Amino acid sequence: MGNSKNKIQNSTEIQRQKDYLVNVLGVSGKEANSLVEEYTKKNLKKHSMVNSKKRIVWTTKMKLKYFLYCRRSQDREDQQVLSIESQKRELLEYAKQHDLDVAEIICEDMSAYKRGRPKFNYMMDQIEKGKANAVLSWHLTRLARNSADGGLIITFMDEGMIKDLRTTEKVY
Repeated sequence: MGNSKNKIQNSTEIQRQKDYLVNVLGVSGKEANSLVEEYTKKNLKKHSMVNSKKRIVWTTKMKLKYFLYCRRSQDREDQQVLSIESQKRELLEYAKQHDLDVAEIICEDMSAYKRGRPKFNYMMDQIEKGKANAVLSWHLTRLARNSADGGLIITFMDEGMIKDLRTTEKVY
């Protein structure tokens, strides 16, 4: 009886993993089945990492391409923020340590309090076109300090265009 209950729990967990791959990460159904099968055959643990919302994040075979985004404005907002070169150095070191595939490094020196940053808009446009599907930034405040840009990032995550958003301290 206990063995039967474990099989049901395992099949439920497998279906949850497939659903996550398809609905959140945007993987095709066929590819999700293949990943789950390969993952199960290797007898890996149920998941490799769980984020703050307790969703399963598959790090095996995930095809993530990262934009590294650095920003520092001349406003008072950035008095204590690392220089762009220091941010870039830390992000490249983090990417190397975590074996991240970097598509491009984008650096900008404009305030994020107002919309209209050309390089941020370029990055979001390129994400929409599929050039990258993940973002690494030194801190979330480097990405947005206004609700429109922050909302765009959230929308891209909800729609699966941004599959991974991280800073050097946390994965979101």
